[in-house]
Amino acid sequence: MRPGKRPQTIATKVLLPRCDGLIERPRLLELVTHLQKKRLCLVKAPAGFGKTSLAVAWANRLLQSGNSVAWLSLDPSDNQSTRFLFYVSQALQRACDGLGGPAIVLILETSLISPQAILSTLINGLAEIDEEVCLFLEDFHWVSDPTIHEAVAFLLRHAPSQFHLVLVTRIEPPLPLAGLRAQNQLLEVDSAALRFDLEETRQFLEHEGLGPLDPAQLRLLHERTEGWPAVLRITASISSQSGQNLGHCAGQLSGTLRPIGAYLAEMLDGIPRDMALFMLRTAVLDRFSAPLCQAVTQHKSSRDFLESIANRQLLLVPLDHDGSWYRYHTLLSAYLRRRLEFTGEHRTGTPRRNYGPKRSSIHRCRRHRASSKLDQELRHGVGEEGRLANPSWLAAPVSNSAQPNGTQTGDCLGNGPRNPHRRGAANPPADRERFRRRTFGRKRGACM
Repeated sequence: MRPGKRPQTIATKVLLPRCDGLIERPRLLELVTHLQKKRLCLVKAPAGFGKTSLAVAWANRLLQSGNSVAWLSLDPSDNQSTRFLFYVSQALQRACDGLGGPAIVLILETSLISPQAILSTLINGLAEIDEEVCLFLEDFHWVSDPTIHEAVAFLLRHAPSQFHLVLVTRIEPPLPLAGLRAQNQLLEVDSAALRFDLEETRQFLEHEGLGPLDPAQLRLLHERTEGWPAVLRITASISSQSGQNLGHCAGQLSGTLRPIGAYLAEMLDGIPRDMALFMLRTAVLDRFSAPLCQAVTQHKSSRDFLESIANRQLLLVPLDHDGSWYRYHTLLSAYLRRRLEFTGEHRTGTPRRNYGPKRSSIHRCRRHRASSKLDQELRHGVGEEGRLANPSWLAAPVSNSAQPNGTQTGDCLGNGPRNPHRRGAANPPADRERFRRRTFGRKRGACM
Protein backbone atom coordinates (compact mmCIF):
# COMPACT_ATOMS: atom_id res chain seq x y z
CA MET A 1 0.00 0.00 0.00
CA ARG A 2 1.57 3.28 -1.12
CA PRO A 3 1.90 6.01 1.55
CA GLY A 4 -0.30 9.08 1.14
CA LYS A 5 -2.75 7.28 -1.16
CA ARG A 6 -6.02 6.11 0.33
CA PRO A 7 -6.85 2.64 -1.01
CA GLN A 8 -10.14 1.91 -2.69
CA THR A 9 -12.35 0.24 -0.11
CA ILE A 10 -15.70 -1.56 -0.11
CA ALA A 11 -17.98 -0.10 2.55
CA THR A 12 -20.23 -3.16 2.77
CA LYS A 13 -17.35 -5.29 4.09
CA VAL A 14 -17.64 -3.55 7.46
CA LEU A 15 -21.44 -3.55 7.60
CA LEU A 16 -23.35 -6.11 9.64
CA PRO A 17 -25.23 -8.37 7.16
CA ARG A 18 -28.96 -8.87 7.28
CA CYS A 19 -30.08 -12.47 7.65
CA ASP A 20 -33.83 -12.58 7.17
CA GLY A 21 -35.99 -15.63 7.61
CA LEU A 22 -34.03 -17.20 10.49
CA ILE A 23 -35.68 -19.47 13.03
CA GLU A 24 -35.03 -18.78 16.69
CA ARG A 25 -32.38 -21.04 18.19
CA PRO A 26 -32.36 -20.22 21.91
CA ARG A 27 -29.80 -22.88 22.82
CA LEU A 28 -27.22 -21.17 20.57
CA LEU A 29 -28.25 -17.57 21.26
CA GLU A 30 -27.68 -18.14 24.98
CA LEU A 31 -23.99 -18.76 24.27
CA VAL A 32 -23.55 -15.02 23.73
CA THR A 33 -23.38 -14.63 27.51
CA HIS A 34 -20.30 -16.90 27.54
CA LEU A 35 -18.79 -14.96 24.65
CA GLN A 36 -18.47 -11.86 26.82
CA LYS A 37 -16.28 -13.81 29.24
CA LYS A 38 -13.85 -15.17 26.63
CA ARG A 39 -10.98 -13.67 24.71
CA LEU A 40 -11.68 -15.68 21.53
CA CYS A 41 -14.73 -17.42 20.10
CA LEU A 42 -14.24 -19.86 17.22
CA VAL A 43 -17.29 -20.69 15.12
CA LYS A 44 -16.03 -23.42 12.77
CA ALA A 45 -18.08 -25.65 10.50
CA PRO A 46 -18.40 -26.61 6.82
CA ALA A 47 -20.36 -24.48 4.39
CA GLY A 48 -24.08 -24.28 4.99
CA PHE A 49 -24.18 -24.90 8.75
CA GLY A 50 -25.41 -21.42 9.68
CA LYS A 51 -22.16 -19.93 11.00
CA THR A 52 -22.82 -16.43 9.68
CA SER A 53 -26.47 -16.55 10.75
CA LEU A 54 -25.45 -17.34 14.31
CA ALA A 55 -22.75 -14.64 14.32
CA VAL A 56 -25.23 -12.02 13.06
CA ALA A 57 -27.74 -13.04 15.74
CA TRP A 58 -25.02 -12.70 18.39
CA ALA A 59 -23.94 -9.31 17.05
CA ASN A 60 -27.50 -7.99 17.14
CA ARG A 61 -27.99 -9.27 20.68
CA LEU A 62 -24.74 -7.56 21.79
CA LEU A 63 -25.78 -4.29 20.14
CA GLN A 64 -29.12 -4.43 21.95
CA SER A 65 -27.19 -4.82 25.21
CA GLY A 66 -25.20 -1.64 24.55
CA ASN A 67 -21.91 -3.27 23.48
CA SER A 68 -19.72 -1.99 20.66
CA VAL A 69 -19.71 -4.42 17.72
CA ALA A 70 -17.30 -4.32 14.77
CA TRP A 71 -17.87 -6.54 11.73
CA LEU A 72 -15.56 -7.42 8.82
CA SER A 73 -16.43 -9.81 5.98
CA LEU A 74 -13.21 -11.20 4.52
CA ASP A 75 -12.51 -12.46 1.00
CA PRO A 76 -9.41 -13.79 -0.83
CA SER A 77 -8.20 -10.25 -1.62
CA ASP A 78 -7.73 -9.58 2.11
CA ASN A 79 -4.95 -12.17 2.43
CA GLN A 80 -2.30 -9.44 2.77
CA SER A 81 -1.31 -8.10 6.17
CA THR A 82 -1.51 -4.33 5.56
CA ARG A 83 -4.82 -4.56 3.71
CA PHE A 84 -6.21 -6.87 6.39
CA LEU A 85 -5.22 -4.52 9.22
CA PHE A 86 -6.53 -1.50 7.31
CA TYR A 87 -9.98 -3.09 7.11
CA VAL A 88 -9.82 -4.20 10.76
CA SER A 89 -9.04 -0.59 11.72
CA GLN A 90 -11.97 0.64 9.64
CA ALA A 91 -14.33 -1.86 11.27
CA LEU A 92 -13.24 -0.80 14.76
CA GLN A 93 -13.51 2.87 13.82
CA ARG A 94 -17.10 2.31 12.68
CA ALA A 95 -17.92 0.57 15.98
CA CYS A 96 -16.20 3.15 18.22
CA ASP A 97 -15.58 6.71 17.06
CA GLY A 98 -11.87 7.45 16.91
CA LEU A 99 -10.74 3.94 17.83
CA GLY A 100 -9.17 2.91 14.52
CA GLY A 101 -8.34 6.41 13.25
CA PRO A 102 -4.69 6.60 14.40
CA ALA A 103 -3.96 3.14 12.92
CA ILE A 104 -5.50 4.17 9.58
CA VAL A 105 -3.37 7.34 9.50
CA LEU A 106 -0.29 5.29 10.30
CA ILE A 107 -1.01 2.90 7.44
CA LEU A 108 -1.65 5.70 4.94
CA GLU A 109 1.38 7.82 5.84
CA THR A 110 4.05 5.18 6.33
CA SER A 111 5.40 2.67 3.82
CA LEU A 112 6.50 -0.82 4.82
CA ILE A 113 5.14 -0.41 8.33
CA SER A 114 5.25 -3.51 10.51
CA PRO A 115 1.96 -5.17 11.53
CA GLN A 116 2.98 -5.00 15.19
CA ALA A 117 3.23 -1.19 14.99
CA ILE A 118 -0.30 -0.99 13.60
CA LEU A 119 -1.61 -3.44 16.20
CA SER A 120 0.09 -1.58 19.03
CA THR A 121 -1.79 1.56 17.99
CA LEU A 122 -5.07 -0.37 17.95
CA ILE A 123 -4.40 -2.01 21.32
CA ASN A 124 -3.55 1.32 22.92
CA GLY A 125 -6.82 2.72 21.61
CA LEU A 126 -8.78 -0.26 22.97
CA ALA A 127 -7.20 0.24 26.40
CA GLU A 128 -8.75 3.73 26.61
CA ILE A 129 -12.29 2.40 26.09
CA ASP A 130 -14.38 1.21 29.02
CA GLU A 131 -17.18 -0.63 27.24
CA GLU A 132 -17.01 -4.14 25.83
CA VAL A 133 -15.81 -4.34 22.21
CA CYS A 134 -16.50 -7.39 20.02
CA LEU A 135 -14.81 -7.80 16.63
CA PHE A 136 -16.38 -10.34 14.24
CA LEU A 137 -14.20 -11.61 11.36
CA GLU A 138 -16.40 -13.53 8.93
CA ASP A 139 -14.91 -16.12 6.52
CA PHE A 140 -11.54 -16.13 8.25
CA HIS A 141 -10.68 -19.29 6.26
CA TRP A 142 -9.67 -17.03 3.36
CA VAL A 143 -6.66 -15.92 5.40
CA SER A 144 -3.58 -18.07 4.88
CA ASP A 145 -0.76 -15.49 5.23
CA PRO A 146 1.35 -16.45 8.29
CA THR A 147 1.97 -12.75 8.94
CA ILE A 148 -1.75 -12.22 9.50
CA HIS A 149 -1.99 -15.25 11.77
CA GLU A 150 0.92 -13.90 13.82
CA ALA A 151 -0.78 -10.49 13.95
CA VAL A 152 -4.05 -12.01 15.25
CA ALA A 153 -2.11 -14.01 17.87
CA PHE A 154 -0.33 -10.78 18.93
CA LEU A 155 -3.71 -9.04 19.27
CA LEU A 156 -5.10 -11.88 21.40
CA ARG A 157 -2.06 -11.78 23.69
CA HIS A 158 -2.00 -8.04 24.32
CA ALA A 159 -5.56 -6.70 23.87
CA PRO A 160 -7.35 -5.54 27.04
CA SER A 161 -9.84 -7.80 28.77
CA GLN A 162 -12.89 -5.95 27.42
CA PHE A 163 -11.95 -6.92 23.85
CA HIS A 164 -13.43 -10.10 22.37
CA LEU A 165 -12.68 -11.63 18.97
CA VAL A 166 -15.09 -13.88 17.05
CA LEU A 167 -13.71 -15.86 14.09
CA VAL A 168 -16.22 -17.42 11.69
CA THR A 169 -14.38 -19.99 9.61
CA ARG A 170 -14.55 -23.28 7.74
CA ILE A 171 -11.12 -24.43 8.94
CA GLU A 172 -9.32 -24.31 12.25
CA PRO A 173 -6.82 -21.43 12.13
CA PRO A 174 -3.17 -21.83 13.21
CA LEU A 175 -3.53 -19.80 16.40
CA PRO A 176 -2.46 -20.59 20.00
CA LEU A 177 -5.76 -22.32 20.76
CA ALA A 178 -4.34 -24.80 23.28
CA GLY A 179 -3.13 -22.03 25.56
CA LEU A 180 -6.48 -20.23 25.36
CA ARG A 181 -8.30 -23.47 26.22
CA ALA A 182 -6.04 -23.95 29.24
CA GLN A 183 -6.81 -20.39 30.36
CA ASN A 184 -10.56 -20.91 29.82
CA GLN A 185 -10.50 -18.04 27.33
CA LEU A 186 -11.79 -19.95 24.28
CA LEU A 187 -15.39 -20.61 23.26
CA GLU A 188 -15.78 -23.14 20.44
CA VAL A 189 -18.93 -23.75 18.40
CA ASP A 190 -18.57 -26.53 15.81
CA SER A 191 -20.79 -28.36 13.33
CA ALA A 192 -22.10 -30.70 16.04
CA ALA A 193 -23.56 -27.71 17.89
CA LEU A 194 -24.78 -25.99 14.72
CA ARG A 195 -26.75 -28.97 13.38
CA PHE A 196 -30.52 -28.69 13.61
CA ASP A 197 -31.98 -30.99 16.20
CA LEU A 198 -35.30 -32.71 15.49
CA GLU A 199 -37.39 -29.87 16.94
CA GLU A 200 -35.44 -27.21 15.00
CA THR A 201 -35.95 -29.22 11.81
CA ARG A 202 -39.70 -29.23 12.45
CA GLN A 203 -39.70 -25.47 13.14
CA PHE A 204 -37.71 -24.78 9.98
CA LEU A 205 -40.12 -26.74 7.78
CA GLU A 206 -43.11 -24.97 9.28
CA HIS A 207 -41.36 -21.62 8.79
CA GLU A 208 -40.89 -22.51 5.11
CA GLY A 209 -44.57 -23.46 4.83
CA LEU A 210 -43.82 -27.16 4.26
CA GLY A 211 -44.96 -28.65 7.52
CA PRO A 212 -46.14 -30.42 9.36
CA LEU A 213 -44.72 -33.80 8.38
CA ASP A 214 -45.81 -36.92 10.18
CA PRO A 215 -43.28 -37.99 12.85
CA ALA A 216 -41.84 -40.86 10.78
CA GLN A 217 -41.17 -38.64 7.74
CA LEU A 218 -39.70 -35.91 9.95
CA ARG A 219 -37.31 -38.38 11.57
CA LEU A 220 -36.33 -39.76 8.15
CA LEU A 221 -35.56 -36.28 6.79
CA HIS A 222 -33.57 -35.41 9.91
CA GLU A 223 -31.59 -38.66 9.74
CA ARG A 224 -30.82 -38.25 6.03
CA THR A 225 -29.64 -34.64 6.39
CA GLU A 226 -28.10 -35.14 9.87
CA GLY A 227 -29.38 -31.65 10.68
CA TRP A 228 -27.38 -29.93 7.93
CA PRO A 229 -29.29 -26.63 7.48
CA ALA A 230 -28.18 -25.95 3.88
CA VAL A 231 -29.34 -29.37 2.66
CA LEU A 232 -32.65 -28.92 4.45
CA ARG A 233 -33.10 -25.60 2.66
CA ILE A 234 -32.17 -27.13 -0.72
CA THR A 235 -34.61 -29.98 -0.24
CA ALA A 236 -37.37 -27.66 0.94
CA SER A 237 -36.79 -25.27 -1.97
CA ILE A 238 -36.92 -27.99 -4.62
CA SER A 239 -39.97 -29.56 -3.04
CA SER A 240 -41.76 -26.19 -3.17
CA GLN A 241 -40.75 -25.48 -6.75
CA SER A 242 -41.60 -28.93 -8.07
CA GLY A 243 -44.84 -29.30 -6.13
CA GLN A 244 -43.73 -32.73 -4.93
CA ASN A 245 -44.52 -33.97 -1.45
CA LEU A 246 -41.64 -33.27 0.95
CA GLY A 247 -41.97 -36.71 2.49
CA HIS A 248 -41.44 -38.26 -0.95
CA CYS A 249 -38.32 -36.12 -1.47
CA ALA A 250 -37.04 -37.12 1.97
CA GLY A 251 -37.23 -40.77 0.95
CA GLN A 252 -35.12 -40.06 -2.16
CA LEU A 253 -32.57 -37.82 -0.45
CA SER A 254 -28.98 -38.92 -1.15
CA GLY A 255 -25.60 -37.44 -1.87
CA THR A 256 -25.84 -38.86 -5.40
CA LEU A 257 -28.75 -36.60 -6.29
CA ARG A 258 -27.87 -33.73 -8.61
CA PRO A 259 -28.65 -30.69 -6.40
CA ILE A 260 -26.96 -32.19 -3.33
CA GLY A 261 -24.00 -33.45 -5.38
CA ALA A 262 -23.49 -30.01 -6.92
CA TYR A 263 -23.40 -28.44 -3.46
CA LEU A 264 -20.93 -31.05 -2.19
CA ALA A 265 -18.75 -30.59 -5.28
CA GLU A 266 -18.61 -26.85 -4.64
CA MET A 267 -17.72 -27.43 -1.01
CA LEU A 268 -14.87 -29.83 -1.91
CA ASP A 269 -13.57 -27.66 -4.74
CA GLY A 270 -9.95 -26.65 -4.21
CA ILE A 271 -8.83 -29.39 -1.80
CA PRO A 272 -5.45 -30.98 -2.66
CA ARG A 273 -5.59 -33.82 -5.17
CA ASP A 274 -3.96 -36.36 -2.86
CA MET A 275 -6.52 -35.55 -0.16
CA ALA A 276 -9.35 -35.95 -2.67
CA LEU A 277 -8.03 -39.37 -3.71
CA PHE A 278 -7.67 -40.39 -0.06
CA MET A 279 -11.29 -39.44 0.61
CA LEU A 280 -12.47 -41.35 -2.46
CA ARG A 281 -10.63 -44.53 -1.47
CA THR A 282 -11.76 -44.47 2.17
CA ALA A 283 -15.39 -43.69 1.34
CA VAL A 284 -16.02 -47.43 0.82
CA LEU A 285 -15.87 -47.87 4.61
CA ASP A 286 -18.77 -46.96 6.86
CA ARG A 287 -16.32 -46.19 9.69
CA PHE A 288 -12.56 -46.08 9.75
CA SER A 289 -9.41 -45.36 11.73
CA ALA A 290 -5.92 -44.33 10.64
CA PRO A 291 -4.55 -47.94 10.58
CA LEU A 292 -7.57 -49.12 8.60
CA CYS A 293 -7.18 -46.25 6.11
CA GLN A 294 -3.51 -47.11 5.72
CA ALA A 295 -4.39 -50.73 4.98
CA VAL A 296 -6.92 -49.71 2.34
CA THR A 297 -4.95 -46.90 0.69
CA GLN A 298 -1.35 -47.99 1.41
CA HIS A 299 -0.74 -44.37 2.41
CA LYS A 300 1.59 -44.01 5.41
CA SER A 301 0.28 -40.49 6.15
CA SER A 302 -3.30 -41.63 6.75
CA ARG A 303 -3.39 -40.14 10.24
CA ASP A 304 -2.18 -36.78 8.91
CA PHE A 305 -4.84 -36.90 6.19
CA LEU A 306 -7.59 -37.53 8.74
CA GLU A 307 -6.38 -34.67 10.92
CA SER A 308 -6.24 -32.36 7.92
CA ILE A 309 -9.74 -33.36 6.78
CA ALA A 310 -11.03 -32.75 10.30
CA ASN A 311 -9.31 -29.35 10.51
CA ARG A 312 -10.84 -28.36 7.17
CA GLN A 313 -14.30 -29.25 8.52
CA LEU A 314 -15.00 -31.56 5.56
CA LEU A 315 -17.93 -33.42 7.14
CA LEU A 316 -15.75 -35.91 9.01
CA VAL A 317 -17.73 -37.11 12.03
CA PRO A 318 -15.74 -38.35 15.07
CA LEU A 319 -17.10 -41.52 16.65
CA ASP A 320 -15.14 -41.42 19.92
CA HIS A 321 -13.46 -38.94 22.25
CA ASP A 322 -9.97 -40.17 21.39
CA GLY A 323 -10.13 -39.14 17.74
CA SER A 324 -9.43 -42.70 16.62
CA TRP A 325 -12.59 -43.62 14.72
CA TYR A 326 -14.45 -41.53 12.16
CA ARG A 327 -17.10 -41.68 9.48
CA TYR A 328 -18.13 -39.36 6.68
CA HIS A 329 -21.44 -37.55 6.69
CA THR A 330 -24.04 -39.84 5.13
CA LEU A 331 -24.57 -37.58 2.10
CA LEU A 332 -20.85 -37.04 1.56
CA SER A 333 -20.17 -40.78 1.76
CA ALA A 334 -22.73 -41.52 -0.96
CA TYR A 335 -21.35 -38.72 -3.13
CA LEU A 336 -17.74 -39.92 -2.78
CA ARG A 337 -18.68 -43.50 -3.61
CA ARG A 338 -20.37 -42.38 -6.79
CA ARG A 339 -17.37 -40.24 -7.69
CA LEU A 340 -15.11 -43.25 -7.06
CA GLU A 341 -17.10 -45.18 -9.64
CA PHE A 342 -16.79 -42.37 -12.17
CA THR A 343 -13.09 -41.91 -11.46
CA GLY A 344 -12.51 -45.57 -12.25
CA GLU A 345 -14.34 -45.17 -15.55
CA HIS A 346 -12.28 -42.16 -16.58
CA ARG A 347 -9.01 -43.80 -15.61
CA THR A 348 -9.54 -46.95 -17.64
CA GLY A 349 -11.29 -45.26 -20.53
CA THR A 350 -14.01 -47.94 -20.52
CA PRO A 351 -17.16 -48.15 -18.45
CA ARG A 352 -16.83 -50.09 -15.21
CA ARG A 353 -19.62 -52.17 -13.82
CA ASN A 354 -20.85 -51.19 -10.38
CA TYR A 355 -18.52 -53.55 -8.55
CA GLY A 356 -17.85 -50.91 -5.91
CA PRO A 357 -14.33 -50.20 -4.64
CA LYS A 358 -11.28 -51.36 -6.55
CA ARG A 359 -10.50 -54.95 -5.70
CA SER A 360 -6.86 -54.06 -5.14
CA SER A 361 -7.80 -51.92 -2.14
CA ILE A 362 -9.74 -54.76 -0.53
CA HIS A 363 -6.99 -57.26 -1.36
CA ARG A 364 -4.54 -55.05 0.52
CA CYS A 365 -6.79 -55.41 3.55
CA ARG A 366 -6.80 -59.20 3.21
CA ARG A 367 -2.99 -59.31 3.12
CA HIS A 368 -3.01 -57.83 6.62
CA ARG A 369 -5.14 -60.56 8.16
CA ALA A 370 -2.18 -61.80 10.23
CA SER A 371 -2.45 -58.73 12.44
CA SER A 372 -5.04 -59.32 15.15
CA LYS A 373 -5.30 -55.60 15.91
CA LEU A 374 -6.04 -54.84 12.27
CA ASP A 375 -8.50 -57.73 12.20
CA GLN A 376 -10.49 -56.03 14.95
CA GLU A 377 -10.46 -52.69 13.16
CA LEU A 378 -11.48 -54.19 9.84
CA ARG A 379 -14.45 -55.91 11.43
CA HIS A 380 -15.68 -52.49 12.56
CA GLY A 381 -15.39 -51.14 9.00
CA VAL A 382 -16.81 -54.21 7.23
CA GLY A 383 -20.36 -55.47 7.66
CA GLU A 384 -21.60 -58.92 8.53
CA GLU A 385 -20.81 -61.86 6.25
CA GLY A 386 -17.63 -60.08 5.15
CA ARG A 387 -19.39 -57.65 2.82
CA LEU A 388 -19.04 -53.89 2.91
CA ALA A 389 -21.77 -52.60 5.19
CA ASN A 390 -24.86 -51.15 3.49
CA PRO A 391 -23.69 -51.53 -0.14
CA SER A 392 -26.69 -49.58 -1.48
CA TRP A 393 -24.47 -47.71 -3.92
CA LEU A 394 -23.78 -50.99 -5.80
CA ALA A 395 -27.38 -50.99 -7.00
CA ALA A 396 -29.01 -48.64 -9.48
CA PRO A 397 -28.90 -44.95 -8.50
CA VAL A 398 -31.46 -43.74 -6.02
CA SER A 399 -32.41 -41.02 -8.50
CA ASN A 400 -34.02 -43.60 -10.82
CA SER A 401 -37.73 -44.01 -10.21
CA ALA A 402 -38.83 -47.33 -11.62
CA GLN A 403 -42.43 -47.44 -12.83
CA PRO A 404 -44.61 -50.57 -12.87
CA ASN A 405 -44.25 -50.78 -16.65
CA GLY A 406 -40.45 -50.81 -16.35
CA THR A 407 -39.87 -47.29 -17.67
CA GLN A 408 -37.56 -44.84 -15.96
CA THR A 409 -38.58 -41.33 -14.99
CA GLY A 410 -36.92 -38.38 -13.31
CA ASP A 411 -37.53 -37.46 -9.68
CA CYS A 412 -38.52 -34.42 -7.66
CA LEU A 413 -34.89 -33.43 -7.15
CA GLY A 414 -34.11 -32.81 -10.79
CA ASN A 415 -32.50 -36.10 -11.78
CA GLY A 416 -33.34 -37.39 -15.24
CA PRO A 417 -33.89 -41.00 -16.24
CA ARG A 418 -30.99 -43.35 -16.66
CA ASN A 419 -30.46 -44.95 -20.06
CA PRO A 420 -31.15 -48.68 -19.57
CA HIS A 421 -29.20 -49.47 -22.75
CA ARG A 422 -26.02 -47.76 -21.57
CA ARG A 423 -23.01 -50.00 -21.93
CA GLY A 424 -22.14 -51.53 -18.58
CA ALA A 425 -25.57 -50.87 -17.03
CA ALA A 426 -25.74 -52.53 -13.66
CA ASN A 427 -27.54 -55.75 -12.86
CA PRO A 428 -27.58 -55.17 -9.07
CA PRO A 429 -28.13 -58.71 -7.70
CA ALA A 430 -25.68 -60.33 -10.11
CA ASP A 431 -23.11 -57.55 -9.72
CA ARG A 432 -23.24 -57.72 -5.93
CA GLU A 433 -22.76 -61.48 -5.94
CA ARG A 434 -19.95 -61.27 -8.49
CA PHE A 435 -18.23 -58.54 -6.45
CA ARG A 436 -18.61 -60.57 -3.25
CA ARG A 437 -17.10 -63.69 -4.78
CA ARG A 438 -14.17 -61.92 -6.42
CA THR A 439 -13.37 -59.95 -3.29
CA PHE A 440 -14.12 -62.26 -0.41
CA GLY A 441 -14.16 -65.74 -1.97
CA ARG A 442 -16.99 -68.21 -2.51
CA LYS A 443 -17.49 -69.12 1.11
CA ARG A 444 -19.94 -66.94 3.01
CA GLY A 445 -17.76 -66.28 6.00
CA ALA A 446 -15.96 -63.35 7.48
CA CYS A 447 -13.30 -61.98 5.12
CA MET A 448 -10.69 -61.90 7.83
